[in-house]
Amino acid sequence: MLRADVRLSDTGTYFSNRIRPWAWISLVIIAILTALAFWAATVFFQNSVKEAGLSRAQIYKNAIENELGRLEHLPSLLARDPDLKSALDTRYFFGVNQKFAELAGSSKSEAIYLLDQNGLTVAASNFDQPQTFVGQNYGFRPYFNLALAGHEGRFFAIGATTSRPGYFLSAPIYHLGEVIAVVAVKLDLTALNAVLESSQERTFVSNMDGVIVLSDTADTLYTSIQPISAARRAEMAEERQFGDKPLVVQDWAPRNDRVAFGGTNNFLFNLPINFEGWTLHFLVDARQALVPALAVTGIFCAALITLALVAGLFRENRVRRALAISQSTQARLEQAQTELQQSSKMAALGQLAASVTHELGQPISAMRNHVAAAEMSGSAPSSLIGKIDGIVSRMENITSQLRFFSNTKRVEWKPIKLSNLLENALGLMSHEFARDGVVIQKQFDFDPDITVDAERLERVFVNIFQNAGRAMQDQSIKQISIRTMSDTNRLRIEISDTGSGLGGQSIDQMREPFHTTAASGEGMGLGLAISDAIIREHGGKIVADDGTEGACFTVILPMEPRDER
Repeated sequence: MLRADVRLSDTGTYFSNRIRPWAWISLVIIAILTALAFWAATVFFQNSVKEAGLSRAQIYKNAIENELGRLEHLPSLLARDPDLKSALDTRYFFGVNQKFAELAGSSKSEAIYLLDQNGLTVAASNFDQPQTFVGQNYGFRPYFNLALAGHEGRFFAIGATTSRPGYFLSAPIYHLGEVIAVVAVKLDLTALNAVLESSQERTFVSNMDGVIVLSDTADTLYTSIQPISAARRAEMAEERQFGDKPLVVQDWAPRNDRVAFGGTNNFLFNLPINFEGWTLHFLVDARQALVPALAVTGIFCAALITLALVAGLFRENRVRRALAISQSTQARLEQAQTELQQSSKMAALGQLAASVTHELGQPISAMRNHVAAAEMSGSAPSSLIGKIDGIVSRMENITSQLRFFSNTKRVEWKPIKLSNLLENALGLMSHEFARDGVVIQKQFDFDPDITVDAERLERVFVNIFQNAGRAMQDQSIKQISIRTMSDTNRLRIEISDTGSGLGGQSIDQMREPFHTTAASGEGMGLGLAISDAIIREHGGKIVADDGTEGACFTVILPMEPRDER
């Protein structure tokens, strides 16, 4: 209680002296909590920005790989065209010029051309244009020398004739076991580079020498992010890969996942491109995480200060007011978290769409190339139909895998003999096995009638057979052994192969969705996940082990069907 003789002018000083210790303690607590909030918000938003950045980088990676790979089959197809060999014999190339011009238009390639053993271009799709390749000698290009040595060539360079950047594909033409000429295709990458320039995102691609071959900005194009030795520069000059570009070395010094570039501090995402050792570099300004972190921290700090003031000035209403402010702050944080979670979901959907586009893009392009090549060469319709059927089947397999997880179709239980079910699955794979020379060894020691969903179980065995076929692609002996047997009240179907084995992987790893060791374009990693789900529907399980020669998958099913129908 104030003394009666205290003057009114001294009242403020009295309360100030009483409040000062509490104020200092409150400020210290607020400072500590604000620092912790800033740290937590920074970590949270950095992780969110990194997830979104990785998703965007994956989209660019897939788009570049699709463009570079869409015509990768065309040179080898053209190399088998009898019209090219006939023209090389007669030295009459008018028909080949016309054919190349039509195909270049339909395939959207910049040029298709034919080179003799000396590297001289004897026919080209641009035969009637001012900057024609006809008469030009490209014997200095690595893609020509690779094809001349019997290999398929892949090479990026600035055009020696057109001065336009391009990705060159080549294949050898054989006659009596010897290379007599080379056919080449050039992809114009100007449009692809224009896409990066219009994206307003810092994105560029470097080759194995560190030279930037695609970029969102013209000032970084054909510069290098690492030093290039004098010997290597001499080789590139001899190959005329970058013309007269000086290949200036950029100030590029990444540290962990950060890099200072273009005057800003950035998060760095490096993704390998599946062509010639290229790498995609995607940069995200680190301030994209700092700004929202500061905003959230500011809100949090303001709430703390408000809470402290309310507690000091309105003691009676402290709890009610503090609760209201806390609820308001919590609502803002929950709203921000909800929005970020939704963004993450959309990013995941973007990754899935990019994967599907990546998986379907190359088969569709390959189908077009096969059709175009068949129309030019007049190959037998049955051969063309077989190729198209294989490509379409691959596309349908990818989409059917994705549809499985949203399929609400009930299991249809019907009796079928086990051997008939396995023979049906083998019948679906007979074309691929015959083509690859796979030998099937069957030992049906136990062949009961089982009540199952035959269509779904066939899918399981087809997937196992497909995986076995892929594992044996590089093996001299290709054999799949199938054995059925009984184990007390369970049925066991063992499927072993002579492939490369499991490579140290467990069955739990392999049946995770989107887990795959296959090369790009050979599946999405859903096969074993779907198979495991189907077997579990039937009350069974899948076991995988390394056998004596390869992998051994065992499907275990109960003798009696499940009651949950």
